[in-house]
Amino acid sequence: MKPIPSTDGRRRTPVLVIGGGPVGLGTAIELAQHGTACIVIEPRADVSWLRPRAKTTSTRTMEHFRRWGIAGTVRRRAPIPQSWSDEVVFCTTLLGREVTRFDRCLGLDLIDDDLVAEGGQQAPQPLIESIMRDRVCELPEAELLVGHRFVGLTQDDSGVVATVVDESGNLITILSEFLVGCDGSRSAVREAIGAKYEGSADERPNFNVVFRAESLAARMRLGDAVHYWVLNPGQPGLVGRLNLVDEWWCVIMGVGAEEGAVDPARLVHNLIGDETEPVAIEVLATDPWRARMQVSDTFRSGRVFLAGDAAHIVPPTGAKGLNLAVADVRILARAFEDFYSRGRAERLQQYSATCLRRVWKVQRFSWWMTSMLHRFPDENAFDHRRQLAELDYITGSRAGQTTLAENYVGLPLD
Repeated sequence: MKPIPSTDGRRRTPVLVIGGGPVGLGTAIELAQHGTACIVIEPRADVSWLRPRAKTTSTRTMEHFRRWGIAGTVRRRAPIPQSWSDEVVFCTTLLGREVTRFDRCLGLDLIDDDLVAEGGQQAPQPLIESIMRDRVCELPEAELLVGHRFVGLTQDDSGVVATVVDESGNLITILSEFLVGCDGSRSAVREAIGAKYEGSADERPNFNVVFRAESLAARMRLGDAVHYWVLNPGQPGLVGRLNLVDEWWCVIMGVGAEEGAVDPARLVHNLIGDETEPVAIEVLATDPWRARMQVSDTFRSGRVFLAGDAAHIVPPTGAKGLNLAVADVRILARAFEDFYSRGRAERLQQYSATCLRRVWKVQRFSWWMTSMLHRFPDENAFDHRRQLAELDYITGSRAGQTTLAENYVGLPLD
């Protein structure tokens, strides 16, 4: 089953996917590998490498990548090998004192381990997206249309009619049996079906910086680690490497867009702790954001479905954004496989309820991690001692560690 060529100025396809990020591309790969044709609509012609928000690919997601035929490619092209480090370090500054460290983190220690089919992998989202684009283009059942923008849709019992604008401004009508909205947190598909986010956003701002610092690693005495949590009260943040040569990322907590834009280099230097002998750095990109916990009131309306950030947003603590989205993709793909191979629509009808059970568990885990690891403006001494007790329990209890590991690796789909 392949996308049907246009004979009347209108395109036809069994499934139309709106959004060609990792969620939309993953949906296309799942469908195509099971013989169901699809067209993917993506407004961006090229992948941007300047804002690598997701960097941790969980064990469960890497197992999905294996089924999609890209796990090996991700490992080969990842700038940081899985074996490089599985440690997370807590420190005063990057050039300062170590407070503590954890090992066997993020599934990175699971190399050729019988426990899982694939261990975790550190890889920036733009790399993942680029590899997935290549994979979609290899599959004859899938068609990726970049430079195209979704405008609107109508639907009835027989199918969905979508309007798309191409790179020249021409309107294109695409007829499909189903439509999947994978178009992110500002989803036009979600708006078109009248679904709404419920939840809240954290009032505290955060400021991401990608920077180049060729000599930084040589100056550090903390050893190799995938994450460095800087516990400096004057400038708390999180730092990690994008490659093993010169590129780094950091999350600067409590800094908004206006303050960050004035002098982002100064903020990076505060995390490094290099007042007496500054490290040479070059700011490559910045990205202000606020943590959000939001869930759409429904993931389905008739023949239209939502997946990924179009359906839910979680705080980055716990690395669940992309990894939770990939679970949506798999759940929906199984439903489409049941429909097209066996003529059964039950899983499509249950898609929203199935996803929501899992999404709320992940929301709980992400909030628990956030409340345990972050300081809050209205926090008092009692709250701080409670946080320390929680950390003491997790680090000292086998049961607590098992719960953390189960949620971090990825919950079952059902």
